[in-house]
Amino acid sequence: MTAPSERNSRIWSVIRVSSGNFLEMYDFMVFGYYVAAIGRAFFPSGNPFVSLMLSLMTFGAGFLMRPLARRAALHWRKSSGETKRVTVSLDRRAFSFYDVEKNNWKAEPGKFSILVGSSSEKIELQGEFTLGQ
Repeated sequence: MTAPSERNSRIWSVIRVSSGNFLEMYDFMVFGYYVAAIGRAFFPSGNPFVSLMLSLMTFGAGFLMRPLARRAALHWRKSSGETKRVTVSLDRRAFSFYDVEKNNWKAEPGKFSILVGSSSEKIELQGEFTLGQ
């Protein structure tokens, strides 16, 4: 990759990660704000503390299920030997970044790599292509 496009790629990676973290924190804040009301509505009991704890435990169980479900899905996929063909079409806009000075989207020509895998540590397929003018 060329230096400016690599820089922009890193900037967009930071933006995507920051956005994901913001949404996760927003989820925590909203749930924290309404946790007592959710406890009263979905877990009515004579003791408000019990309703609150049941509500928090439900949120915690859902939070723990995400990585466990992912691991189970990966195990199932590997043990079943199932494979699927996936085709992804990427146009010039997919490799563009927003140029603040020109107030427009811009795709810089250069050599790009496409990496495919189950995670950033397990790249199973990769290819390169050159984006022209």
